[in-house]
Amino acid sequence: MQSITTRVGIVTVCAPATLMAATFGYVDDFTAVGTSGWSGGTPVSNPGTGGVDGAADGYLLLDSAFPGNFGSRTLDPNYQGDWHAAGITKVTFYLNDVGTPEDFEVHFLVHFFDTTWQYNIGFHPPAGCWRKFTVDLTNVADWTRTRGARSLHDVLSSVERVVIRHDLAPYLDFPDSIAGDLGIDKITLGFTPPTCHAVWADADDDGDVDSVDFAMFQTCLSSCGLIPPTCVCFDHNADGLIDAADLLDFEQCAGGPNLPPDPSCSP
Repeated sequence: MQSITTRVGIVTVCAPATLMAATFGYVDDFTAVGTSGWSGGTPVSNPGTGGVDGAADGYLLLDSAFPGNFGSRTLDPNYQGDWHAAGITKVTFYLNDVGTPEDFEVHFLVHFFDTTWQYNIGFHPPAGCWRKFTVDLTNVADWTRTRGARSLHDVLSSVERVVIRHDLAPYLDFPDSIAGDLGIDKITLGFTPPTCHAVWADADDDGDVDSVDFAMFQTCLSSCGLIPPTCVCFDHNADGLIDAADLLDFEQCAGGPNLPPDPSCSP
């Protein structure tokens, strides 16, 4: 609270408290019993099994048999504070359309005081398996303000609440309704790019992109799930999958044994 002295006395002006930096690298992996502070809206639980890391790994389950606003929020202190100061420019998480498949479009939101911003890119979780998705915080054109008047920069400077919910365009304060069950796991604040070779497709780092590298690429092909560390660089477009799109990029790089990679190969 701030006080301003004037000729007619003291005027008290209420201002939001300054928050500390959020926790860069924090991972909400739901390994412990409970929902890790996520609540509100859709009923939430933790099955204790079936998460990204398998039978012994829990996850956040949102489950509603009746259509309504579908989502959950957290006020966990690890999320609260100045994301700019913490260096948080991306958020990643895994989604799984568990149970009966639904037409989910999942969005990420940040809130401070009287203002909420929603990430425009909606994520479509696969049915029955996990897939990683990434939220980019750096481009305001990818976001819609659904409440209040503060800028995205101001909200990210003092995040109070994070929300993950289903919604369809146009994006308003009140989201669209849906029923179903959705799994969320490994919500991670911050993103550290993998250290790849000078030519990303040269997996054995021998100066060419050949059949040896392609054999390694084939073992990494996936439609969902946790990408092994040895395969991360093959996810060239960073969409959480190693699929046909990455194969096209790989083919652009291929030159053959003892031949330098094609000059058109993107870094």
